[in-house]
Amino acid sequence: MKMKFPFLLVSTLIILSMAFAAMAATPTLTVNWMAPTQNGDGTAITGAITYQLYVGPTGKEVKFGNPVTSPPYVITTGIPAPGGTICVQVTATVNAIESARTPEACATIPYPRPGSPVQVSVTVK
Repeated sequence: MKMKFPFLLVSTLIILSMAFAAMAATPTLTVNWMAPTQNGDGTAITGAITYQLYVGPTGKEVKFGNPVTSPPYVITTGIPAPGGTICVQVTATVNAIESARTPEACATIPYPRPGSPVQVSVTVK
């Protein structure tokens, strides 16, 4: 049985941000979301909430990692090569009842910036 939350947890509220250290080759993906405050019947949520992420290509997200208790969640593995797209969905679980998945939130992995030219010279005649 799936719990139906009137989700505030929609793709516009899931923020996918690519964080790069200076000159770092490996990106990380930070996933944020807003917690639901009500059950599908409008009553307040009572009990602990855990969240499960589903990660993968568009339409093929699979369960990723263990449930977490709060955002953000940082992903450092399984990120596609530059130009690839990764999508995330999140569910909430209360009292062993899992909600429906959120709509997909996707990000395209950026290509790294090329290095600057070197040994530039100007000649005046």
